[in-house]
This record gives sequence, C-alpha cells and structure tokens, in this order.
Amino acid sequence: MFRTAVFNALFLLDEEDLELGIKENVDLLGLFLIYAPQHVQMARQFAGRVGKGFEKKITLENSLRWVKEECDRKGTRHYDVIVNLPEGSEPAAEGNYLPKGYDKERVKWFWGNVQRLLNYVLYGKIPRVTKRWGVEHLKWLAQQEKGKKDISGLLNKGHTESSARRSQEEKQV
Repeated sequence: MFRTAVFNALFLLDEEDLELGIKENVDLLGLFLIYAPQHVQMARQFAGRVGKGFEKKITLENSLRWVKEECDRKGTRHYDVIVNLPEGSEPAAEGNYLPKGYDKERVKWFWGNVQRLLNYVLYGKIPRVTKRWGVEHLKWLAQQEKGKKDISGLLNKGHTESSARRSQEEKQV
C-alpha cells in the first residue's frame, strides 16, 4: 500500500512536470495532501491494520526498484528522470537501482519525499518543510486565480478539512 501511495503522488506529475518538480524541489507529500487526500487516507488506514514493521523493507534501492517496475508497466520515464543518467552512459546492470553515474541530487530529492510520505502514512507526522511548501503552494494558487480566491479563505478551508480528518481518524482508532 505504501508503494501505491508513492506512485499516486509521483504519477500526479507527468515526466515534464516531474523534471520541473525536481528542479523546484516540490514536496510530494504536500502535493499529495492537496491533490490526492483520499489516497493518503487509504494508505494510512492500511498501514494501521498492517502495522509498522514493514517500514524496514522500504529502502532507497527498493523504492527505486518499485518506481522502475511501475514505469515499465505504465510505459513512463519517471525512473529515468529521477536517476538522470548522463547521455551515452553504459546501460545499468539488471537489478542495480542506483546505477553508476546517477544524479545524486535528484535521487536525494526522491528519497527525502519517500521518507516524508512514509513518516506521514505510518505516524501522521507532517514536517515543517511540507507545511511551508503547502502554504507557499496555496499562495501560488491564489496568485494564479488572480485574486479570485482569498488566501486566508484557502488556508481556513485547509485547516478545517485537516481538523475534520484528524478528528475522524481519532474516532476510528
């Protein structure tokens, strides 16, 4: 289920948007919480039933392997965008998901996002960086709407929905 949560967040972006997201250091957890909250809820419910022991299986290499498998299945290049191998580099050895020459900064961005998603899904932790990114994104959305929406209204709506979700989760536990 965590694997599905990562893909739902990652595949919200097409390959071009992923490139921009990496360049702009987009927080996938923030993006996920804003645009796909129903998937977050499903992943959190599943994690609550399964328990937290499986988190040790989620490593950088496993996460990259899962993305590669999903990209192959869907016919996308997200994995290639993330690892960003230099032009003309040797084909990566089968089963090596940190291929020689990979872009360390892009992989670091991906892994940071995976860890934030994991901590939220398992423990409900939202780091400050995600909160800051979310506020900045909402400001950007308001600016794109050219004043049609008041940012304080968007923030209040977000807080209200978040509080309602949190109280509903507490009732389920």
